[in-house]
Amino acid sequence: MVTNLRLIRSVITNSTTITATFNDNLSPTIGISNVVITSNIVGFPDPATIEINTSGSTMTITCQPLIPLVSYFILFQSTTDSSFQSLNGNAFLYQDGVTNKILVIAPVSNDNPVLTFMTN
Repeated sequence: MVTNLRLIRSVITNSTTITATFNDNLSPTIGISNVVITSNIVGFPDPATIEINTSGSTMTITCQPLIPLVSYFILFQSTTDSSFQSLNGNAFLYQDGVTNKILVIAPVSNDNPVLTFMTN
């Protein structure tokens, strides 16, 4: 029986690292082409995905630095070279452009002087 692979949680660790957790263990064949990051604001560059690491149901995405407080869409997708699927191949990512796409806002670095001033 085939089921849907779903994103459960995403966390932006820092400006270059994003962690995504799914409802099933991920296939190790998922690669860079399966994750596309695009800026939601015209004129801001789209950061390239540099590396994808999967461990169980967690995917760690390494990308070019995100611009603080800019919103980005992260699209998880299958490609002709690599299906976005579970480890045992019985769950596939549902690609409707809604459930496989999330909106995130890039964090401000902790050593930002404006942030420090506002926090104090």
